[in-house]
Order: sequence, then structure tokens, then C-alpha cells
Amino acid sequence: MESKRRIDRIDLARGLSISMIVLAHVLRSGKVADYLSSTGVAAFFFLGGIVFTRREHRGRWLLLRVRKLYLPYLAVALISIVFYTLIGSQAKSGIESAAGVAVAGDPNGILNNLAGMLYANSKNGSMKWNETLWFIPCYLLTTLLAVLVEEMVARTKEGTRIAVMIACFPLMYVITNISHLHLPFQAETALHMLPFFEAGILFRSTYLKDQKRAKAGTGFRFALFFVLSVLAAYLDGPISIRTDKYPHFPLSFLSLALGVLQVLLLSVLLETKDRKRWERALCTLGQESMGVMLWNKFPVVFFQLVLPKVLPVFKDVFSGDNTLSDLVLAAPVALVCVLLCLVLTFLLHCLKGRAGKILFREKC
Repeated sequence: MESKRRIDRIDLARGLSISMIVLAHVLRSGKVADYLSSTGVAAFFFLGGIVFTRREHRGRWLLLRVRKLYLPYLAVALISIVFYTLIGSQAKSGIESAAGVAVAGDPNGILNNLAGMLYANSKNGSMKWNETLWFIPCYLLTTLLAVLVEEMVARTKEGTRIAVMIACFPLMYVITNISHLHLPFQAETALHMLPFFEAGILFRSTYLKDQKRAKAGTGFRFALFFVLSVLAAYLDGPISIRTDKYPHFPLSFLSLALGVLQVLLLSVLLETKDRKRWERALCTLGQESMGVMLWNKFPVVFFQLVLPKVLPVFKDVFSGDNTLSDLVLAAPVALVCVLLCLVLTFLLHCLKGRAGKILFREKC
């Protein structure tokens, strides 16, 4: 089970990670978008391990996880299916060309979409209405796998965790490069992310050590890991965790690990004792990161559809080239998308009271 006590450093890291992911979604594709998305997603799984603790009452824990993760996924997935089906006849071609989203405009496709929602694998063509939702069931499954691993560790020794992490890699390679399986809840992707989750458990105490000790030399290490991460990503090529695309398998995971380290180090650098206003804002974003993950595709697709018509310069921003000017223009769009997601999340809290908190807010 995950700890309920809020830790600013973790919320900052989550805020940074979801910001990277939303910016990547706004950019759509390209080397920078792939780097931001893969790094942000891998960091989320690592942070999941940071806050994970083994508890008794596994049945109660499972129900809590389903309530906090799977039910919101189902709710937003259903809204996505209905929304994209209703607007399909009016905006199908525009949305597909502007945002790379295949709209279920044909009513006969609803059943296929519902089946895809329950199967929860974004790689079989049935979740195009909101592909970003793949993360939720995959994260839930990764957490369940971690429970099994930690049960093994508790009954044997700590080295079992490292042995399982190492064993994941050849199995991942076979599944991704030989069998090409598309399993429920993207189990193949969950297996890829399990070593990052377990690494979070393994390095929890190192990351959460007191602020004064943690800050010593952090700036230099952040700069070093940033340079190494970018260099590894450049040598490796675009990574896509959602589609299990790893150009050079060992180098890909080294690149992801370096990227996660820079996110963690940056969160340490940003943490202050007096909690400045911008720090509180980023912590709030981290606390509501699950809501942003659930809802961001709606404003992102809206802006990708509308902005090129109003301001033609955004045609280049969404083209996938990812130039410096594209980043400058995409950043405020991503910020607005995040703010809209936060507003929607808070409105749901207010309107639905406790039910809203259960269904639409991830507090861990």
C-alpha cells in the first residue's frame, strides 16, 4: 500500500513529470516530445515505488486501488468514447489530422471501443479515442506485480528484488521483439516498468534523506545526468513506453534511468524550507497529477484542432519537428491545458463531495 503522508519532494517530482508529459502531448511527436514523454512516464513508475509500502489486508488494499485508479479510468474512458463518437461526424477528419486521433464516428464502433476500454491495451487500435488513458490500468497492474515481488522479498531476502529486476529484462526483450504480444492492461508494458517501480522501493531512503544532506552536490549531479541523459537519448533514438519502442534495448533503459535521475535531482533542488508560492503550485500539480493524466487529452486535442486555424504558426508546432520555437510556443499551451485539467478536477471535487474525491482524485 502507498503511504498517505504527503512529501513535498515527491509532489514536486510528480509535478515535473506530469508537466513533461502534457508538453509532449501538445507537441504530439518528434525527438523532444518522445524524450519528455518517456522520461516523465518512467519517473511516475519510479515514484510509485518510492511511496509503496507493504501492508497486510491485501484484499482491502486491492479494492482501494481499484476505487482510486480503475474506476476513474472507466469513467473518463466512457466520457471519451461518448464525446468522440458524438463529434465524429462533424470533426472526424479535422481531429485526426490535427491531433493524430482516430475518432469513433461510426456508431458501430462503440462496442469495439467499449471492449477496448475493458481490455485496456492502447496498441491494438481500440483506444485511439484517448490513448493516454493506457497509463492508468498499466500503472495499476505494475503495482499489483510489485505486491507479488515484495511478498517474495519478505519471504526470502532483499537480493530477490534485484534478481527479479534483472530477470525482467530478457523476458521483456522476448515479449517486445519476438512475440509482439498485446496483453490486457498492457501487461507487457507493465513488465517493462516493473524494474523502475522496484528501483523506487530500493532507493527510497536515498531519495528521501534530509534536505541539507540531499542538496550537497545536487546541482552538479543534475547537470551531469541531464547531459548524459540527452546524449544517451540522442545515440539511442526515440523511445515510446506506450508502444514498447526501444531502439537499442540496453541503451534505451540507460537513457530512461538517467532521465528519471534528473527529474529526482531537480525536485531536490526545487524543494525549499519555506515553500515558496511557485513551489506550492508545483506541489499542487503533483498532488493532482492523476486528474491531469485523466483529462489532459481533451484540452490538448481542442487546441491542436483550433490553434492552427486561428494562428497558422501552430501548424509547424504540431508538425513533429520540435524546434526551439516550437517549444516556446507549446509551453504556454501546455500550461493552459494543465490549468484547465486542475479546474475541472477541483470542480468535480466540489460538485461530487466525497464521491468526487474517491472517483477523480489520487491522493497517494
